[in-house]
Amino acid sequence: MILGSSTYLGGVSGPFKSFMDSTGGLWRAQSLQGRFAAGFTVSSLPSGDKLSTLMSMFVFSMQHGMIWIGNPFLPGTMQGDMPEQAVNRLGSWTGAIAQAAHGTAPEQAFAPGDLRGAEMFGRNFAEVLTGQCLERRIASDSNGQAGKGIRAGWGERGHRIESGGHWAD
Repeated sequence: MILGSSTYLGGVSGPFKSFMDSTGGLWRAQSLQGRFAAGFTVSSLPSGDKLSTLMSMFVFSMQHGMIWIGNPFLPGTMQGDMPEQAVNRLGSWTGAIAQAAHGTAPEQAFAPGDLRGAEMFGRNFAEVLTGQCLERRIASDSNGQAGKGIRAGWGERGHRIESGGHWAD
């Protein structure tokens, strides 16, 4: 489950908080236990207290017994990318964050690096999820003859990395 909310006055939006509050029955039954979770948020200022929003999502997920997947990408500025082009330019490892220009048309509101970072964040989540599903399927194979899964992920600059750490573009 990927959670997303705008950051509003230093926290999740009202509708998102209402959603969280509505899950008491799921919490009591621990219906979400063991499931994967991640989060993203956006605000109009570079900081905008986005970390407090992600922490609300993180605590919510932990209370439900979920497994949190953070943002594994180093800021692209560390490799010399221009700030607007850089992945994770605002520097968050708890989840994906972005800054949207206030009062701008949606198609122009986000920096290219934020858009690319969001795509990489989603791919990373999907790969972790699919890898875990594959590993569970292999582990449950009754004859134990299933092949090994290949571990892969995305490098800091959007290059695919195979299990040995080699670039695979």
